[in-house]
Amino acid sequence: MPLLHFTGILSLETNFEISYGFIGGESKEFAYVHIKSFRSMCDCYRIYPKVFITNKDSSLKNAI
Repeated sequence: MPLLHFTGILSLETNFEISYGFIGGESKEFAYVHIKSFRSMCDCYRIYPKVFITNKDSSLKNAI
């Protein structure tokens, strides 16, 4: 089971946890569910990420 982990970086060069969860499989549909919930959380707090860093996982890149 792959782990999807969202982390933020502050201007003081420190990291903070946003969310994380295990993905049920390595397909685009499974990753899309987590991306969609992350997006709705960002919309709620009016936070809009500018950069996504992945590990070359094609299903995750397609979901983003």
